[in-house]
Amino acid sequence: MRFLLEHWKKLAPRDRKALTICFSFLTAIGFYLGVLEPLLDTYEEAVQQKTLQEQSIRKNLSKVQVLPIRMAQLKRARAEYDYLVNRLSLAGPNAWNLSEVYHEIRVYASTTGVSIRDIRPMTRRKAGFMSGLPLEVSFQGNYKDIVKFIYYLETSPQVLVLSRLSLSGKKQPLSGTIVVNKVELPSPDTQITINRESDLVLTVAPWNGFAPFQYAKKEGLLRTDSTHVEFYFSQYESTNFDMLIANEIDGTAAPTLDLIKLLLQGVDIKIVAPLAYYNVTETLFTAPESDIETVEDLRGKDIYLEKDSVAHFLLYKILKKSRMKLSDIRVHDMDRMVVAQSLSAGIIEVGITSYPFASQLIENNEAEVLISPEDWQRDILLLLCFRADALPGKNEAMNSLLKAYFTVAEKWRKNPELAVSFIGRGATEEEYLSNTRKQMAQVRYLSPDEIREMICPRPSDSDLRVFLNDYKEFLNQTLGYELKFPIDELVDWSYIRKIFECPDSVTQKAGSGG
Repeated sequence: MRFLLEHWKKLAPRDRKALTICFSFLTAIGFYLGVLEPLLDTYEEAVQQKTLQEQSIRKNLSKVQVLPIRMAQLKRARAEYDYLVNRLSLAGPNAWNLSEVYHEIRVYASTTGVSIRDIRPMTRRKAGFMSGLPLEVSFQGNYKDIVKFIYYLETSPQVLVLSRLSLSGKKQPLSGTIVVNKVELPSPDTQITINRESDLVLTVAPWNGFAPFQYAKKEGLLRTDSTHVEFYFSQYESTNFDMLIANEIDGTAAPTLDLIKLLLQGVDIKIVAPLAYYNVTETLFTAPESDIETVEDLRGKDIYLEKDSVAHFLLYKILKKSRMKLSDIRVHDMDRMVVAQSLSAGIIEVGITSYPFASQLIENNEAEVLISPEDWQRDILLLLCFRADALPGKNEAMNSLLKAYFTVAEKWRKNPELAVSFIGRGATEEEYLSNTRKQMAQVRYLSPDEIREMICPRPSDSDLRVFLNDYKEFLNQTLGYELKFPIDELVDWSYIRKIFECPDSVTQKAGSGG
């Protein structure tokens, strides 16, 4: 450093000035290359990125603005799908298997007079989470009948997609084929595996009137230290009856009329308990141009309904109230779904259908209401029954089962929203919860005290016998002859009175219980 200072002092002033300028210039260049140039590059890159981002924002602004709407739609769609999946899970196997699709097509054919020659399944197709079940239907019939047949298929409340229609023939009847594709939601694997180690096993259809059984199972109320009752939902009463006949299960629950039919098939069943009243949704409609204004005007008319069903029984009740009989009208068997379609198309004048088809007719002003659900003597009694040979020695298990049911029913009577949240599980939209509330309002669960009032008077005087006799009279009118079956074959009075601890002692023939 001293050497440099000495050398610097020896330089001429002009040389010093020149070196100072050179050093300053080199320092400026170094500062530019080392500091300013990288900063400028960074600035230019930032400006370019900002420009690109502004362009991207302008380009996607419209999409961003509708994003909340799309998110709301997606949330709603997911909620609807989850709700449907949960409802399918509650209901058990998907109702629309092959046999059910066949049944609907054949119902339409028989209604219109078209002859089905063949129904051939085709390859199942996937469409997202939906699946298609295409069937090639070969048929024969007159042109007008075929037009009606296709109309029924097209207006089916189920999702039926029609394609590849072909007709051939130079004269009546014509032959043809059409592809009917049933689009359906997937259902979970709900194959029932019966646990025969249980003291009692019962299956019921997934009606809200029987839902306390499902809740009791979920809460562990069907199992005690000494007893175990197993419960399942199974989609159809007929499936439950088949399992009952085959001794695969011990009991089921169903409306009164179905149990009487089961008894008439020779199945030895015993009513154990009334469970609930179920308000019907059946509605009697007339065509808009019909001149029918009162029940009396139905005399001599053709009325379309499902024979030997709740609708048929309700018609008997309303006619009886007007001092008429079923023989005063002409009843034609028709599926309730087809009744609604036929009324909508103006094909029939009078018909009885129920929810949801009745609601659609009313909303679209396609038919006139003659008898609404509120006009019937409308409460349908839901009954619990068991095979007679399954009852001996099972008093403790039966008491456990009934106690669980009535505990849940009482809880739901006091707080209906508990029932709504359970039945409508998976539903987040208020629309679905509102529908569930309406469905639950159709059910009136009986208390043990109400049941005692019904069964504890002498069997000859009990309300249950009066109720069953009404059905017996209905069957006599539909069959056209006196039906010979004693009510005591359907009710084991000694057993049911013992289960509900009726206070008085009535001498009865010993029944199946004990």
